[in-house]
Amino acid sequence: MCYSYSVVIYMNYDFEKFHYTTDSEHNITYINFSKAHAAADSVITLHSVKRDDPQINVDIFHDGRLAGIEILSFDKYLPKLVLQEMGSRSSGKLTLTLLSDYIIFDNSDTLEPVSQTTLRSSLNDLEARCLFSSQGVLVGIKFSEAVRF
Repeated sequence: MCYSYSVVIYMNYDFEKFHYTTDSEHNITYINFSKAHAAADSVITLHSVKRDDPQINVDIFHDGRLAGIEILSFDKYLPKLVLQEMGSRSSGKLTLTLLSDYIIFDNSDTLEPVSQTTLRSSLNDLEARCLFSSQGVLVGIKFSEAVRF
């Protein structure tokens, strides 16, 4: 069963609505950052090279724009506040903070990044690092350069 919600990302005091889809049966969520491309457009996926790392994949279009983020076992890796907001079907909105090269999933002082997983693809130079708290919660995703939409 799939559920769809809107995502709001604040970017330099501006915000745009994005879409995410959650498949609770398979425990996967996909945050879609692109309004300009059709779903059929091909993407390059940045992924972890280590088998036992958390399965978080970042999709980018061939022109370098961010397409989306797929998180497997999202209930294990997303911060409690994000999960609560996602579980609220009344508003259907999720707020993430975005700096030019950093997507922040939890900007409270309670979660400090202490470990990281590097995401790469042989098809692109862009690299992303998923930053995790000591509890294994995703604090943010830091890119090697500014991301575009």
